[in-house]
Amino acid sequence: MILAFLFTAAAFCAPATLEGGKALARAGNFARASEEFLQVFRKEPHNDEARWLYAVSLVRLHRNRNDLVTAENLLLASIKLHEGIAEPGPSDDLKLRHGVSRNLSLRYTYLGLVRRARLDRMRAMDAFKAAEHWDPGLEEPFLNRLAILRELGRGGEIPAVIREREREKPKTPEAGK
Repeated sequence: MILAFLFTAAAFCAPATLEGGKALARAGNFARASEEFLQVFRKEPHNDEARWLYAVSLVRLHRNRNDLVTAENLLLASIKLHEGIAEPGPSDDLKLRHGVSRNLSLRYTYLGLVRRARLDRMRAMDAFKAAEHWDPGLEEPFLNRLAILRELGRGGEIPAVIREREREKPKTPEAGK
């Protein structure tokens, strides 16, 4: 019994790590994961992975309006950083830029979710559209845009949005078969 208590107490005193927070998030404990990510972010304010994971955990928790405001600010800072990396440059390493594009798409998707939760639907639509720009194959931002159009009573625009997406979607070799 004492050994179990000491083990539990040691776990609470252990330094926060991103890996520890990720394990907690995988287990569905977003409250504790959020605390881990926040501690890492406070120690390392320039650590974008900590910033990103803390923002995602706040979105998952969605305890109150302040969580959403904080998440939006964190996501905007992370997007700004990644957009600077994504701009074409002298090295133009396409593999690096592809990874950054995927990161930007996910960040814009979460930004859209935050704005939608805050009932800022037009800015949410803009964020989802940006997510689609950075990764045209990602379905979640597209489906969220359609849902927002329905919420706004603009369901009649949905067929045009679907046609636009089909035109903009990248062509894959499998698509032609």
